[in-house]
Amino acid sequence: MKNKLTNALTTSVFYLVIFFVAGIIIFLVGAGNLSDGENGISAGGMILMILGVVVVLVAMLTIKSTLKSVEVTDDLKRLGQKCEGVIIEIVPDYGTAVDGRHPFVARCHVVDSITGETFVVKSNPYFNDLLRLVGQEVDVYIDEFDRRKYFIDIDKLIEEKPYLVGELQSFDYDKRKE
Repeated sequence: MKNKLTNALTTSVFYLVIFFVAGIIIFLVGAGNLSDGENGISAGGMILMILGVVVVLVAMLTIKSTLKSVEVTDDLKRLGQKCEGVIIEIVPDYGTAVDGRHPFVARCHVVDSITGETFVVKSNPYFNDLLRLVGQEVDVYIDEFDRRKYFIDIDKLIEEKPYLVGELQSFDYDKRKE
């Protein structure tokens, strides 16, 4: 899990740094073209400067958000209460689409090992075919003080049982129940 998380973070930050550098270059080109000689400030130079600032800000906020999500996940795995969950359902996440494909979300039934309370939690979206993971046990890490913060370690299950996970194929979601 650590390697997968590190690789994803490294790739994400790499592209965002390129985005950040591009923003700086656009800003500098705009600053270089700011003066058009006799007439004062050039509109094109000002637009490029503003565009450069916007690109840099978006890159910085995205990098900060990525680092924060990795930090929260690591904290939950290190400090959270570990519970056993069972995957009860795999459903498409129709709120997200990449190239016309929807990722899968796992819903897990969890029993709190301390209080005995049972509840259902939902995983992050995955672009792997997780349908064969239904019924499998999975580790769920829950924040002891805020039960709304949790992490389902599906990556560990995917690493342990790769034969249950396939590549996401195009298929009709309504026909899978037949």
